[in-house]
Amino acid sequence: MINFAVKEMTALRYFIPLVEEARRRGIKSNFFIGGTNKYNCPFRYHETLRDLANEHQINMYDIDALRDVEGLTFYIENVCLDQSSSKNKKVSLTYQNDFINEGDSCYHNYVNYVDHVIFPSEFFAKFHGTVSDKNLYLGSPKYDVEFTRDDVLRKYDLPRNTNALILFPKLRDLGKSNIVEIYNHIRALGYNILVKSRGKDPIMDKKMRGDRYFEDASWHPHTSMELMSVSDLIINFGSTAIKECVMMRKPVINFPIKPHQIEKTFPFLYEYDYCRQLQPNCDFREFEAAVDYLTRTDHTDAFSQSIKSHLFNYKSAPRILDFFMEDINDVK
Repeated sequence: MINFAVKEMTALRYFIPLVEEARRRGIKSNFFIGGTNKYNCPFRYHETLRDLANEHQINMYDIDALRDVEGLTFYIENVCLDQSSSKNKKVSLTYQNDFINEGDSCYHNYVNYVDHVIFPSEFFAKFHGTVSDKNLYLGSPKYDVEFTRDDVLRKYDLPRNTNALILFPKLRDLGKSNIVEIYNHIRALGYNILVKSRGKDPIMDKKMRGDRYFEDASWHPHTSMELMSVSDLIINFGSTAIKECVMMRKPVINFPIKPHQIEKTFPFLYEYDYCRQLQPNCDFREFEAAVDYLTRTDHTDAFSQSIKSHLFNYKSAPRILDFFMEDINDVK
C-alpha cells in the first residue's frame, strides 16, 4: 500500500501515474485530502476528485489521518509535510520549479524534512545547485500519460486542421507581450489559436482568448499537455512549460519577456533547433520565417539530444516504484 498527500489538484498529474503503476502490481493507493485557499483546492473539485478516485480505485481519507500513517508516502514539494507522520517514509515529488522558487516551497527549505526528493535529472540538480544525497534522479511521472490525437480533438471539440497553442503570459508580463499583434501573425498563417492560461490568471479580455480558451479543464491528464498533443506549434513567453514542449517534442517560438534571471527559465532547453526566440515586436516576415523553419524541418535529433542531456527517459512511474518496492512490501 502507498499513500499520497493531496492539498492541490495539480498534484494529481504526478500522483495518478504512480497509482496506475501500483494498481498494475496489485498495490492499493490511499489519498489523504486537505484544503487550501488556492484556486486548485481539492474541496472545490469534490466531484472530479471522487470520479477520479472511483476510476483509479483510490481510497480517500481526511488529511488529519495522515499523522497516523505508516509506510511509503508521496508529497509534492513541501505540501502537507507539517501534517505528516514520523512513522512514514517521506518522498517528495517536484513540480520542477522548486529549485528556482523562493519561500517555503524552495527545495532548500524542505529537503531536510523528507527522506528523498525525486528529481527530473541530475543535470537539473547541478545546474540549480541542489545536489544532495537525498536526491533520486528518476524523472517525473507526469509524462507517463499517452495521448491519442483523435481522443483529445473529440474531448474538446477542436478543429482537425492546424492549431497553435498559446501558453499565455502571466498577467504581470502582459504589457510586454504584444499579444494581439502576435495573434494577427498566427491567424495570417492560417492557424487556429488555442489559448491556455491558469485558474489563478484568468483572461477577462475576450479578444485575447483566441479561437478557443482554456484554464484548468482537466487536472489529469494535464490540460496543457492534452492541447500540446494536438498542436503543430507552441507559442511560449518564457514559461517553464518549455520542459513539456520538449518532452512532447513540439516546436516552440519563445518570446523572452520574464523579468527575472534567465536561469529561472531553463535556458538550456531553448538552445536547440526546435526553438526560435523572437522579440514581441517582431514583424510578420520574421515570424513567418520562424514558423516555416520550425514546422518544415525534422527536429527529431534535437529533441532526442535535449531530452538525453537535460531531462529523462519516459515511463518514470515504473522506475520509482521499482526503487521503493521493499518499502511498499514492508506494509502490505
